[in-house]
Amino acid sequence: MYKMLFGVKSLVFKPALVSVVIPTVRQTALVERCLTSLKNHTVWPNLEVVLVDDGSSPEVQARLTEIAAAHGCQLILKPDNTGFAKTVNIGTQKARGAYLVLVNNDIIFIDRHWLRALVTEASRGRNGVVGARLLYPDRRIQHAGVYYLPEARCFDHLYRHKPGSFPPALQTREVLAVTGALMLVRRETWDKLGGMAEEFFVAYEDVDFCLRAWQNGWRVAYCGKSVAIHTEGATRGTTPQNKDGEWYRRELEGWALFQAKWFGPGGEPIFPYRFRGRSQRLTPPGVTGQWFSCPTGYYAE
Repeated sequence: MYKMLFGVKSLVFKPALVSVVIPTVRQTALVERCLTSLKNHTVWPNLEVVLVDDGSSPEVQARLTEIAAAHGCQLILKPDNTGFAKTVNIGTQKARGAYLVLVNNDIIFIDRHWLRALVTEASRGRNGVVGARLLYPDRRIQHAGVYYLPEARCFDHLYRHKPGSFPPALQTREVLAVTGALMLVRRETWDKLGGMAEEFFVAYEDVDFCLRAWQNGWRVAYCGKSVAIHTEGATRGTTPQNKDGEWYRRELEGWALFQAKWFGPGGEPIFPYRFRGRSQRLTPPGVTGQWFSCPTGYYAE
């Protein structure tokens, strides 16, 4: 792209097209809130939004049609509920961007430079997947990467419940996995891996994707400069007591599938070779005791 400046033809940089893919099911208010915050808190001139409904009722899909028209989104209405992975994959097939951003419908954007920070990090070297700092509505940390404590055989999000401005969480670093609630992926990485593994219906497909990225020579990064609010579990619930029974069953199936795929005979996760040699020097600041960056966490997207 060129323009004339004082009679001289000058090259003008045009930012890469970024495709925001929002999977949703049974929700309209969350989607409208997410899209409004995206519009009001995003500085990126070359952006498209693809909204994909995963088989909601005709009433919900009719309302989504109105919302998508009002916000200038491309809308895909699926007739059946086939799960998160298939829904995201359908959305990315329609997306045209050099970068794909997966956004849960319960994300609220609060900082205008969230996307620039993710794209900047994804453009470095072999970074193929980049995650963001996610906060609860009360501004405590909900996600800053995923880690594993072998002593407790426990998986969780790093720095969960710490203050949102906890200094170590503001840093940018390599991690083994990030949540798909807000995840940027290079298009070439996505295509190389074939998207999300569709055998996962509603949980663990994002971490599986990150592990496969490491296996294929890509790096996964957490970017503390990119921040948004995540009302975790607003669609699916956060505990066995408040979750839809079918979704909870699907989560348990996903966990069993994930274990069969990524855990060894001793019950410990098998880290990709390309990551294992880096894990010791990637110990996050503020974490004490034996730890490894972890391939999963039992959490609701």
